[in-house]
Amino acid sequence: MADRSVERAWTHYWHSDRLASCGGAGERQYQPVIVRHWHRVFAELETPPHLLDLCSGNGALAILAGRYYLEQRGIAADIDAVDQARVDPGRWLTQHRSWVAKIRFHGGMAAESLAFPNGSFTAVIGQYALEYTDMDRALAECVRVLAPRAHLAFVLHAREGAVVQHAMAQQTEIARILALDYFSLARDLARATAARAPQSVLTSLQQAFKTRSDRLKVLAIASREPEMYENIMGVTGHALGHVSDCPVELIVAKITEVEDALHYHALRTEALTRAALDERGIRQRLASLLQQGFEPIG
Repeated sequence: MADRSVERAWTHYWHSDRLASCGGAGERQYQPVIVRHWHRVFAELETPPHLLDLCSGNGALAILAGRYYLEQRGIAADIDAVDQARVDPGRWLTQHRSWVAKIRFHGGMAAESLAFPNGSFTAVIGQYALEYTDMDRALAECVRVLAPRAHLAFVLHAREGAVVQHAMAQQTEIARILALDYFSLARDLARATAARAPQSVLTSLQQAFKTRSDRLKVLAIASREPEMYENIMGVTGHALGHVSDCPVELIVAKITEVEDALHYHALRTEALTRAALDERGIRQRLASLLQQGFEPIG
């Protein structure tokens, strides 16, 4: 994840009460099928475990591992979690705080440059992680920090999968929203209202803004995620409703915050679709690992 704008987008995303980026929702961990997969993986790993969760985000996989070992094996796993984004789940998560406290999080650490000694871990794991990195360099680092008889275990984005297809659809929707110039008009309207601009200017801006708002409502009807549109219009409309009793630059800042969040979302979905691997790419990675002496588990 070398692109600093993408890094900022992920930092913005993880500076919230979110646990998982895909395969879960909001504060929840992964869907049952993903949980079952990882439980099967954990059952194969050496104990006592010292795990490295690569590209961890706010720690969904690290927490899942910690709970599995303690609740099902009676073992306290030793877990480090790294992410190039400036993650700080102890500050942002309202749930799972006791589990977060058991994990060492290292924000701002690239997978291609791990600050751990050789042979430190019994396993390196990652849920939607490796494919976001420079994989050759990241895998070399993973191999370096693995102990003898250790394991690598990753779940990757498949280019043909539902998550990637959903991300591609979101990119199209975000592009349509940004093309409307909705946020720029909202800021102009806020400033003109606060400055008590001539009525002709206000009327023109109000009509233009209403036209964009009506267009967003039409797009929302056809969308798989109408709540995204509802949130945009709701927050922007609420901000404009307080022009008379709030400093206008606070109103403008709130509108810009919504726009920035949409831009960040676009960067994340673009990164996801770029990172996704097709079947050929996955087979090439597996072949490379087999050549290095790794063997499939399970």
